[in-house]
Amino acid sequence: MKFRKSDDGDYYLQFEGSELEVCDEAYLWMEGHPTLSLQELWEICPQGDWMVYLLREGPFVVNKRVWQGMAVEMAIMAIPFAGKSKVDCINAVDTAMLHLEGNTSKKDLIIARAAAYAADARADHAAYAAYAAAYAAAAAYAADAHADRAAYAADADAAADAAADAADAAYARAARAAYAAYAAYAAADADASYADADARAARAADAAAYAAEKEILCEQAKVIRYFVPKLSQVTK
Repeated sequence: MKFRKSDDGDYYLQFEGSELEVCDEAYLWMEGHPTLSLQELWEICPQGDWMVYLLREGPFVVNKRVWQGMAVEMAIMAIPFAGKSKVDCINAVDTAMLHLEGNTSKKDLIIARAAAYAADARADHAAYAAYAAAYAAAAAYAADAHADRAAYAADADAAADAAADAADAAYARAARAAYAAYAAYAAADADASYADADARAARAADAAAYAAEKEILCEQAKVIRYFVPKLSQVTK
């Protein structure tokens, strides 16, 4: 693999006839594996967000059905934290799955999506899961949004947006992990000075949130590899 560093210090992954800007963290990770090909890096990549970015912005064409499937799987990751909105979230995801299989109507999908969006409007941790479920339904609906070939690219991009948004919504786990760590440390340090206890709790919360986020990104990477095991499948 080849990289170019711009005068501004940005890194670009180079392809034949094109290049793609990458974040510093992704660049350092790839540079840490100098003997591996892009496909080999794909097979061990620890972060789903990098993979979605590569598929969307790199020289690849991903079928909209693949994006829709990813959106559903990402939404499923957020459902455990849906709280009182769990029924609406599960229904939206289930309906999206049925629609992709051709086993439910557009009307059912629209109703399920609307319910998930309504759940999203109720502000609590469950909103993240509802948001993911709604986007999964939106991705499935995108399959029938356009019939002409000229609209296919926009349609696929809409499904890609849904997959990315559903993935972001799954980060609710990190928020909950951070809160749990904060509460646990605050309780453990109840006899210490408030300032010291609060500082330790904040550090623990940050560490827990970071670890939880990385765990989610790793799970998402596995989902993406399931749908796109070989980059050669989607190369332009």
